[in-house]
Amino acid sequence: MNSLGFELSTIFYGAFMRWYATLMPTATVFRFWDALLFQSTNPKTQSLGGRDYLIDLAFATLQVKRNELMECESAAEMKSVVLGFLGSLYDTTTVIDLVHAADLYLWGGAGFSSGKVSYLWTQRDEMFKGINQTTKWQNQILHRLAFEGQVRPPKHPNEQFAGVTTKQLVEEVIPTLQINVAGSRSSSS
Repeated sequence: MNSLGFELSTIFYGAFMRWYATLMPTATVFRFWDALLFQSTNPKTQSLGGRDYLIDLAFATLQVKRNELMECESAAEMKSVVLGFLGSLYDTTTVIDLVHAADLYLWGGAGFSSGKVSYLWTQRDEMFKGINQTTKWQNQILHRLAFEGQVRPPKHPNEQFAGVTTKQLVEEVIPTLQINVAGSRSSSS
């Protein structure tokens, strides 16, 4: 798929953001939403935040159309196959059957081991926590620089905005950033 330039996100990013609302017939969308909302609010399911049915439908679509996708010669053709399949799901029970089969395969241990997929999901969450902490540190440093006056570049004589020369950057901004980064890391540890 990637060799032809087809990115799954061109379809499934929008599908996930809209819960497939614009990709399937209305009755099928409503039936899918019933299952999605039930699964995301049911305390007995071991759901990953209620999002796994969105992933399950994407996986089921690719699994069902695998042979046709392998025969495609362009990204546009692949996109057409996927969108055509989703748009043809008029039987509301078919979408539920597909989602349940994919759910069992991905999370229930019938295909991939449940532990492996859950482990990868947890790893992703841990990675984002680390990235969010780094962003928090960066925002604290930028706040100090911008609002606490630790670096105040003079205004350019002919302009209405403040600017920083290379000399000021090397002599004032970089050392201040280094001190603030070291301070932020030691205070959060």
